[in-house]
Amino acid sequence: MPKSKSTKATQPDSTNRPIRQRDYQRALQRARDAEERMELTRGGLIELQAKRAEIYAETKKAKEALAALEKQMDDRAELSEFLKHIAAADEFKLNLLKAASRCLDENYGCTTPTEEFIYNILSTFDHSGFLTPEKIEKEVQTFKLNYDDMVRDALPFAERYQDLQAARDTRNSETETAN
Repeated sequence: MPKSKSTKATQPDSTNRPIRQRDYQRALQRARDAEERMELTRGGLIELQAKRAEIYAETKKAKEALAALEKQMDDRAELSEFLKHIAAADEFKLNLLKAASRCLDENYGCTTPTEEFIYNILSTFDHSGFLTPEKIEKEVQTFKLNYDDMVRDALPFAERYQDLQAARDTRNSETETAN
């Protein structure tokens, strides 16, 4: 038996070389296969990341749409409640609502001081839920200043353009007569 050991030891290196080369080729092929699988995995990961981003964007859009729908429902509920309030109002309250609406529509700032005063009072009440004498006094002072300014500016304008007023009155009376 010792002889067989010695014969193996004396075998040339070339017999082991093809085995090593075969192992090397197999290892190389396994590495290529692993690299290919890794490329597929990378590609899959990139696709998954893109899909995740798409789903996230769709989810965000869906959440925004849901919030918008909820706001619309809240707005409609408020409008429905307001309409119920109007339907239950008596003539006096309806006239007040019409007057307030007219003031809000005709508010052009300091050139319409009464409308601006009412708008500011209603805005203050709407934002704070209550009015204090100090808040009302502040608005009254602004009203007085704007009113005085409007009168000061309107009188010279009216004097300067009396002919325009007369022409308008004539045109209005002609239109009424034609009808």
